[in-house]
Amino acid sequence: MKLLVCSSLFFTIFALRQMELPITTTTKQIHQYQLVTDSVNYADYVGNYRGPSGSPVELIAIEVKDGKLFASAMGQVSELSPTGTTDVFMEPNYNAKMQFVRNDQKVVTKMRLVVEAMQLDLELKKEQ
Repeated sequence: MKLLVCSSLFFTIFALRQMELPITTTTKQIHQYQLVTDSVNYADYVGNYRGPSGSPVELIAIEVKDGKLFASAMGQVSELSPTGTTDVFMEPNYNAKMQFVRNDQKVVTKMRLVVEAMQLDLELKKEQ
């Protein structure tokens, strides 16, 4: 694995030099990406999200523990993984995508849950 990462890094640097681009530009872009994912305030997502009555998932609770984001639904708790896209996370047990939706005031008001294996695309509203 280390060899693969090193060789990949070598070819990236080599390609940048061939294009006569400064290597520092790439380094800045990597740091900016890390800042975007690290600066997300998980507290914005905390709360209960309720789906339509009778839907396969009626309630999902989102909480933060030890700086990590967790979802609880149907008796299971899963750690959510950031995707690199603001407000979008992956849930590993069902390979579900959770996209938190903000209103005009930038407040999270709902969640879109997509589970392709179950052909599920559901909108859950955040309880106040």
